[in-house]
Amino acid sequence: LSFKDVPVFRMYTDRMPKDKMYIKGFYGAQYVGGKWINDGDDFEKAVKEAGFDVEEVKKNISLMGKIGVENYFVYNSSHELYPMKATLEYLKKNNKVAYVPYFSDVYSEIDIEGGVYYEKDKELTKISYLLYQENLDYEKMGVTSVGEYQEEWEIWYEEYVCDNYLSLPGGMDGIKDIAKDLMSNNNLQTIEGVPGENVLRARAANVVAEWMAKNMNYTTEPPSLPRNADPVEYFVSQSKEGYCMHYASAATLILREMGVPARYVSGYYVDESGFKIADKDYMNIIMDNAAHAWVEVFLDGMGWIPLEVTTTYYDGRNPNAGDLDDENTTEEKDTSDATSTTQEPASGEVSSS
Repeated sequence: LSFKDVPVFRMYTDRMPKDKMYIKGFYGAQYVGGKWINDGDDFEKAVKEAGFDVEEVKKNISLMGKIGVENYFVYNSSHELYPMKATLEYLKKNNKVAYVPYFSDVYSEIDIEGGVYYEKDKELTKISYLLYQENLDYEKMGVTSVGEYQEEWEIWYEEYVCDNYLSLPGGMDGIKDIAKDLMSNNNLQTIEGVPGENVLRARAANVVAEWMAKNMNYTTEPPSLPRNADPVEYFVSQSKEGYCMHYASAATLILREMGVPARYVSGYYVDESGFKIADKDYMNIIMDNAAHAWVEVFLDGMGWIPLEVTTTYYDGRNPNAGDLDDENTTEEKDTSDATSTTQEPASGEVSSS
């Protein structure tokens, strides 16, 4: 894993961000042969077979997080929401991926694809969002009850999530052993991967995040992968050294084995300390070393919520900032498909050096 130390975005906000942000590009639904692939075509086919309008369902899913946060603060919090206007300016040309902050409105110039990721016209260089800048505590979110009334599409989607985001490939004995130990040691044996289990999912998310951050070692130069070994299984069982793609992949699979619907996600980690006053706004130049991978966990009534699991990032520090390899580049590629780790970690393939 290497970076060229080049800027990829400028981000402008009308308020000083109060916490770190994650802007999402690619999500991985299935882990196959060391690669994460999304389920875009299969998802849209499933929506049609269920009798729903595909575009309407995708739009509703994209807004679940924002609406869920609004409801959470109305009923469960003593402090106010933190709404913020943000504009993301692309500095690299010919990029069709629309990177989207969590808990935001999706604007018309963005195309919602699959289930759900975003694309834009390559010529579009600026995208504006209205978002809630929150990094919510999983334990508190877990007690958020799902409303008494749910629309038919939402009931269907929660079932779809449990049917499609709990699978593991064959083998993975190390992943299974870790999941079994974490469930036993933390009294989480009752998770079954069915709708309505937010409290247990939230507890499991915290348990896995803490375990990963404390027991794995971050490095951009992991040990060489033995022939025919799976990179994630080798990471958790043997080397215990890797970078964010290894952490996020392993945590996603551990959570799935525990019965928690989870997805692998990549995009960019935005540190709030990088924002400076620029005219009437605040501005942050986001470098290529901010490329990152994390986990999404699905909570009923809330949607897909980001979960940090990587050592140092878990403590609020990007280990790659200021420690770059200028001789190698990580050219960005369309993250709607699985790509090689010779690119930045906005891809879906996991490997060791």
